[in-house]
Amino acid sequence: MLRDIHVYVDHQPIDEFDRSFQGIGTRLKSLIWNSPYSEVFDFLTHVMRHTDCPYQLEQHVAWCFRKAKAAYWVDTGTGTIFPAATEEEGNAIRAAFAALRLGIIALPARRPTWPT
Repeated sequence: MLRDIHVYVDHQPIDEFDRSFQGIGTRLKSLIWNSPYSEVFDFLTHVMRHTDCPYQLEQHVAWCFRKAKAAYWVDTGTGTIFPAATEEEGNAIRAAFAALRLGIIALPARRPTWPT
């Protein structure tokens, strides 16, 4: 999973991927401590959406966000991190994601064109 992110997300050569515990630990520690939160969220999103995502990772990340009273929530059906100031707002956004997944509501096929 981390190799896939190294190659397909970070666009780095596969032969430069360090699969050692030391290499992975150093990379993850640097990401968490030195990167803007948006990069950490991007990383978490890629991991949660990966086919080899650890069992219930989405639920654990969502729990950590709630426990920390973060202004972000996780849609556990899609691995999407989104801002939500209140529990009600978070629940409303999660319900909208669920409706999209079920096909109850649909996104427009194309953007509307505005008169010039």
